[in-house]
Amino acid sequence: MTEKTLVQIKNLTKHFPIRKGFFNKQVGAVRALDGINLDIIEGETLGLVGESGCGKSTLGRVMLRLMPASQGSVSFDGQEIMALDSKAMKPLRKQMQIVFQNPYASLDPRMTIAQILAEPLEVHGMSKGTSESGRSKLKEEVTRLIELVGLPKEMLDRYPHEFSGGQRQRIGIARALALNPRLIVADEPVSALDVSVQAQILNLLLDLKKEFNLTYLFIAHNLDVVRYISDRIAVMYLGRIVEIGPCKEVYEKPLHPYAKALISAAPVPDPAYDRSHRVLLQGDLPSPANPPSGCAFHTRCPIARDICKQDTPALREIAPGHKSACHFAEELM
Repeated sequence: MTEKTLVQIKNLTKHFPIRKGFFNKQVGAVRALDGINLDIIEGETLGLVGESGCGKSTLGRVMLRLMPASQGSVSFDGQEIMALDSKAMKPLRKQMQIVFQNPYASLDPRMTIAQILAEPLEVHGMSKGTSESGRSKLKEEVTRLIELVGLPKEMLDRYPHEFSGGQRQRIGIARALALNPRLIVADEPVSALDVSVQAQILNLLLDLKKEFNLTYLFIAHNLDVVRYISDRIAVMYLGRIVEIGPCKEVYEKPLHPYAKALISAAPVPDPAYDRSHRVLLQGDLPSPANPPSGCAFHTRCPIARDICKQDTPALREIAPGHKSACHFAEELM
């Protein structure tokens, strides 16, 4: 069975203007995304990791057209979507949904859970009018959604403030499932939750993926979480993808110095664990408003050489299905 590319991203760029002065003149730009090339395979979970501020959430939002891109293209199931107007985009919205990071801010506090779950069905005309049979079918669908994520239907008449963080995130997941999507962008969906609750939400996402053949772009900075749920991993640094490959290979044999440092810095709950091999990065993350020339990582890289200061390395295949944007990736094998 051949793999099918569901989302294809080419040279995707997003710059936020920096304005100053009385006339609000643009004096620079924050390069949040700086030429992203990425494919998401149908049915996979692609984990996206990197330090805070590297552009992970921006990529998810621009990909879903929640933010306009500065340039580049995004194709969903073979259809270019960047140039579509809001009317042409509306049918595709049903197929692409998002679960937001903060379950305390992503649900309208003035709406009951039943209203929150019914809203996407009503917006997209999937509820059958105001007749009694239409209202009955809508109630059945909302009940199905709440039970799908492990919450009792008796909770439908409550408001978001009556729920814990984990329960709210389950409601957010149910809302994302309402329109039977093919792709879900999970933007750090467990980072605001207790560790014990994180495992429950991750297992729920895995169960739903199997049941509905979902495709996930799973954004996170917790490497253990990404390792647990992902089929492939993409590593971002300062608006660029610097490594991408199968989950096991990226963790066991990273082919970019930044990915190697990121993985070695992950905490290991074992007092006897040998920490002598850890890679300690020097300096701070450069500003995306003024990134370094050449390879953006060269200011912190332990193996940087003169070419790294001048030439930006291309993301190239080093091993089958395993790509790295490093001039000296072969040395890390």
